[in-house]
Amino acid sequence: MARHNFLRYAFYPFGSEWRFVDGEGKPASVEVSGNLLTSSAEVLRAATLRGLGIFLAPGFIVGGDLAAGALVPLLPEYRPVEFAINAIYPHRHLRSAKVRAFIDLLSERAVEHRQWMNPDIPCPVPALAGRAP
Repeated sequence: MARHNFLRYAFYPFGSEWRFVDGEGKPASVEVSGNLLTSSAEVLRAATLRGLGIFLAPGFIVGGDLAAGALVPLLPEYRPVEFAINAIYPHRHLRSAKVRAFIDLLSERAVEHRQWMNPDIPCPVPALAGRAP
């Protein structure tokens, strides 16, 4: 893995240490380096599609590319560690209609993409993706 170029998301909470869990639930990690660090998942996706490196990609970003064969899964026996998604807003007895609608939308989208977010559901989207040969 050391000879590959890794395309990194700037806000990944573990920095340059990519963390995974194997099929038996054992943790694994790898220290990565590369020439692209950005806060844009779309920039990382585009760079991966151009063959510039390997991207630790959320399934909802690259699912279509994987299905189309433009990207290939790498290390499918591993999945990335999980992160919570929280909607945080000021505590009030009454939520505005806009806040309620936004939370409802987030919930709906989470259900639509649950196969990519819930490790207990068999997931067709891998932890890593690279350009198809």
